[in-house]
Amino acid sequence: MLFGAFSGVFRAPDGSIWKVAAPTKKDTGPSQNPPVPTETAVLLAVDSPKASKSFYQALGLTTDRDYGNKYIDFAPAPGGYRLGLMQRKALAKDVGVDDGGSDARGVVFGIRVETSSDTQRLVDVAVTAGGTVTGEGRFLDPDGHAWVVTAP
Repeated sequence: MLFGAFSGVFRAPDGSIWKVAAPTKKDTGPSQNPPVPTETAVLLAVDSPKASKSFYQALGLTTDRDYGNKYIDFAPAPGGYRLGLMQRKALAKDVGVDDGGSDARGVVFGIRVETSSDTQRLVDVAVTAGGTVTGEGRFLDPDGHAWVVTAP
């Protein structure tokens, strides 16, 4: 749950920004050390969640929650991460950083497919949906986020 009753944001020593959230009021019972995550999510800053939604649907993701241009996310694959899309300015405000976009640089997202032939097919789907090829098995989504597709 990304927008829980309680949430906090922190910057790790490597500069990455983490948001933690809980769906209920503060638990006053004994704390778990360390807390056990129930879900991990990646939020991408995009110009328009509605416009970016079709790109990720073309890659095979299933929309879970759709709040128009405020927030859209996709159901996580078993053992995977939830992917969420928020407008760049809103996400920057949510995590307390400048909305210039520089805080998200240096991040590459990966997709693992079953066979090497699936790698090129997925890149082709990404291009058809509005992505740009940057190398073999690599593309940028319509908002400039880097993705790499790998196979065993």
